[in-house]
Amino acid sequence: MQQATTPPETPEADKPSTTRRVIGYAIWGNRFRSLFDFLAWLGTKKGAAVATGALGTAALGTAVVVNPDLLGGRKAKTEATIERLSDDSSVYTIEGIDAAGRKARFELVVLANVYVWERGSTTQLMRKGEPIPAATLVDDVFTAEIRGRLDKASELIAAGAASEEGAVEVESKRALDRARTAATWIAAVEPGKKVSTLNLGQFKTTCQDAVAASDTAWQRPLIVIGIRGKDAGVNLEQALANSMTGKSNLPSPTCYTSFKVE
Repeated sequence: MQQATTPPETPEADKPSTTRRVIGYAIWGNRFRSLFDFLAWLGTKKGAAVATGALGTAALGTAVVVNPDLLGGRKAKTEATIERLSDDSSVYTIEGIDAAGRKARFELVVLANVYVWERGSTTQLMRKGEPIPAATLVDDVFTAEIRGRLDKASELIAAGAASEEGAVEVESKRALDRARTAATWIAAVEPGKKVSTLNLGQFKTTCQDAVAASDTAWQRPLIVIGIRGKDAGVNLEQALANSMTGKSNLPSPTCYTSFKVE
């Protein structure tokens, strides 16, 4: 349950007006179908200018901070293979290596931005701005198409993220709690399968522009990662960060303040 002392991701006084939010949804909803579509734009010439200075470092392992570009060498921008599961979900297939050169292959099951975490909550998922009842959430979110894809994974990872508002420490904890909540939903869908969490932490303001700031819901999506193959002894955290780095249609790990797999 969300602690009463935890501040919301956006202070009430700082929330955009209803008119501004509607305009923001219209502009960005039409242009970008999901978080990944938006961040793919960052790979364009204009987007790159907006994101100048955003290439910091991502936290890898439990204590060591490493630039994921250095895992296997800096990679040129490429596109992750994408497959549309339904109007509201897609799968991105990627492969990465850890610091020792061991490989792992992943599938990122991503829900469109009509599904996001409720602002400030670690337990409530929203659909088109309305809360999804707890009693029907698993069936509503994890459709037959998504379950079929998760069935093929040997292990699963639930990702949690928080939007840009608020203190980094508070939002990183919020992101972790969201990942843990999502892991319980996934465990109900895939009983007996190993489920880990990925804490992405807080989205960095340097990775978006002022227009997109009119609404930040797209910064806190629900993402489930399936492991489709891996070398013995591979460091999944490093391989996943490497696989997401340099993809024009995926968010860079450097756009969030954390990248920790538990």
